[in-house]
Amino acid sequence: MKFRYIAGVIAILCNPIQVFASTEDFKCYVQLHNKTHQIAFVDGSQVSSTAQAAKTLLNQGFYAEDGKSIIKIKKVIECQKMYTSFVDVNANIADERTPR
Repeated sequence: MKFRYIAGVIAILCNPIQVFASTEDFKCYVQLHNKTHQIAFVDGSQVSSTAQAAKTLLNQGFYAEDGKSIIKIKKVIECQKMYTSFVDVNANIADERTPR
């Protein structure tokens, strides 16, 4: 019994990247075709940079609150990692009002 426990601990310590690796999601401040602005979220397992997040949103859009409709984006103003503040003041205001 002790041997299995010790072997498990050794396996975790020898390979910490797999155990503790996680993806970080992205948030983007976007302008829609109707000229309104909104925060859109991008799954971090699909992209690895803010530039890729912006490109994904422009190409694919994002799901509306109903979870079915796709909203197309006219322009991506700024993207950041999920727990980073925006540079744009209006983006930070919109971010504070956007539910997670």
